[in-house]
Amino acid sequence: MHILAIINKDAGSVKTLDLVDFSNYLEQQFNDGPDTIEVQTVSSEEFVECLEKAVDSSKVNCLVVCGGDGSASLAASLAHQHNKIFGLLPAGTMNLFARTLGMPMDLYEAAKALSNSRIVKCDLASVNGRPYIHQFSIGLQPALIEKREEGSYNSKITKALSGIGATLSTLSDQEEYQLEIEIDGKVTSQTVSLLTVSNNPYGEDHLPYADKLNDHKLGLYWANSIGAIDKTALVVDILSGNWNVNPDLKHKHCQAVQITIKGWIEGTLASLDGELIPLEENLILKSMPAALQVLIPNPPFSINSYMEDA
Repeated sequence: MHILAIINKDAGSVKTLDLVDFSNYLEQQFNDGPDTIEVQTVSSEEFVECLEKAVDSSKVNCLVVCGGDGSASLAASLAHQHNKIFGLLPAGTMNLFARTLGMPMDLYEAAKALSNSRIVKCDLASVNGRPYIHQFSIGLQPALIEKREEGSYNSKITKALSGIGATLSTLSDQEEYQLEIEIDGKVTSQTVSLLTVSNNPYGEDHLPYADKLNDHKLGLYWANSIGAIDKTALVVDILSGNWNVNPDLKHKHCQAVQITIKGWIEGTLASLDGELIPLEENLILKSMPAALQVLIPNPPFSINSYMEDA
C-alpha cells in the first residue's frame, strides 16, 4: 500500500512543529514495514488542490491528512468518493474524529500509531447528500464559530482563547429555530437553541465524540429554548465531558431524520465538522453504514478502547 500524507502547515498544532524533523520521523515509522509513505507539506491555500490530485492518482492507495476536523472531513469525503483508504494525524483544536479513531493527540505518538494500524470500514453521515465524519449543527455551535472567526489567532492557544471570547459574546444571543422534525415517520415540532446530528452516537463521560465507528446510527441532540445561564451550563458540561448529564440536552438515536426550518432566512449558517456552511430550509440526514475505509491504531497504540473490537 502506498500512503500519501499531506500536512497542512497552517493547522494549529503544526505551527509549533519542526516540520522537517516530524516528516522524517513519520517516514521512519514505515521503513521496516510493507507499506510505503510519501509526505507533502502544503499551505491552507494549496491544501484542497493537493487533496484532489491525490485522490485522482492511481499510485495512491491511502490518503492521510495532518490537520483539524475540517481538513479531515474534506479529505475523508474525497477518499470515500474515490475509494481510497483514509488516515488522520490530529492537528486541530478539538480533534474529535481523531479521538473516535483512537489516535493519540501527540503528533509523534500518532505517527507511531499510524504505522501500527489496520484498515476497518466506518460509517459516514450525510446532510442533503453531503458526507460528513463527525457532526452537523444549527444554532449555538455555528454562532460560536462565526464569532470566533471574527477574531484573529495564529496558534492553537490563541484559537482557544478566541473561542472563549466568542462563547461569552454568544451566550446572551436568544436566537431560536422553529423546527419540524420527522424521525421514523413520526413528526414533532420543536423550538430549539441548538440542534446537532452526529455520525454515530456520542460516548459518555468525555468530549462529544463517538466511541464506536460503526453503530450505523445518527445521534440527534437538541436543547429547547434556554437562556444565557443554561447555555453557559451546557457549554461547560460539553467541554468538561459531562454533556450526558445536562438536563437541557435531549437526545435520540435514529438512522435518518428530516428537518424543516420554519421561517427559514437565506444566509443563515450551519456548521459541518466545525466549518461554516449555508443552512438550507429542508434537511435530510442519513447514516451511511461502512462507507469509508479508515486506518485505526492497533492495541496498545489506540487511545479508544472500543477500537479493539472495531
